Amino acid sequence: MKREIILIAVLISMFSFSTVKAQSFAVGGETGFSIFSPNGANFALPIGANLEWDINGNLSLQTRVSFDIGLGRADFNYFYINPEIRYHFSETFSGAYVGGYFGFGPASFNSFYMSLGAVGGYEIMVSDNFNIDISGQLGFGHLGNSFVGFNGLHFRPTVGLRYVL
Repeated sequence: MKREIILIAVLISMFSFSTVKAQSFAVGGETGFSIFSPNGANFALPIGANLEWDINGNLSLQTRVSFDIGLGRADFNYFYINPEIRYHFSETFSGAYVGGYFGFGPASFNSFYMSLGAVGGYEIMVSDNFNIDISGQLGFGHLGNSFVGFNGLHFRPTVGLRYVL
């Protein structure tokens, strides 16, 4: 069942990316912290990269890939792939936005991590080609070997510096 979910998510992501006629995109790195709290908090330090495509003047599709280093009670490390859709209130790559996300990836101790929720943030243009993306995710997460495992709240604020093309 786990393999089928991964396959479906990857195919949806690939299909979405191939049908998007992107006008421009932004690429960069990010860090912050991540909290997953099934019973006691598991803190993690995410280090990763992101790529955001401009679909039209207000919609964009972002994908982030990160490795989260566990620092909390359970010390779970996980590789995290996170596609998200964003609605920008002014224009893409500048100003406030809201959206939704789905995150998944392998975790320590032969387990798997999934998360689903809402995202919000603000992008600040610091020059013609650079912006700072301050974002936060709040959602529901699952960590385990199958559908038996830990369920809890997922909170992930990040800051990214990106180059806009």
